[in-house]
Amino acid sequence: YNLYLEANNMTDEIGDLRDLVHSKSSHTKEALEKFYKKWKHETLVMQKWLGVQASAPYNDAYEFVLKLESDPVYDKTVPNLVRSLIGQFSGNKLQFNHESGRGYTLIADRIIELDKLNPQMASRLASQYKDFKRLPSSLKELMKPELQRIMTTDGLSKNVFEIVSKILA
Repeated sequence: YNLYLEANNMTDEIGDLRDLVHSKSSHTKEALEKFYKKWKHETLVMQKWLGVQASAPYNDAYEFVLKLESDPVYDKTVPNLVRSLIGQFSGNKLQFNHESGRGYTLIADRIIELDKLNPQMASRLASQYKDFKRLPSSLKELMKPELQRIMTTDGLSKNVFEIVSKILA
């Protein structure tokens, strides 16, 4: 935490923040708040802040994402912010592949929602399901209904359809 407080460049500051968040330090909340207050008006920096939380390797990452989606710094119409939050979460293998299936449901919901705004972004998120055939059967059983739900969405873009249909083939 002291290294975070003493950081004099962004590389150190975001690296130390990531270490605090990913280690579940007792200083995590305080460091996140300090970083937010200092940088909330800098979209590029806040992308890093969102990504650090979405990539946390423990169950709180899911709650972080749900909460952060309603934060004023997040805007689902800005592709870089979507990549930083939703993209980082979908790349968080521990949480995306959570045994409850909640990661699959969350990302499927966002793909369906984003497909209407930005089909390229939605198709990029859809590619996170690419490991479907290599998953243990328990996870396949959770992922498949989400893929099928995406496929049966009215007005689905060609981009998303192509990726999801190949995954299910």
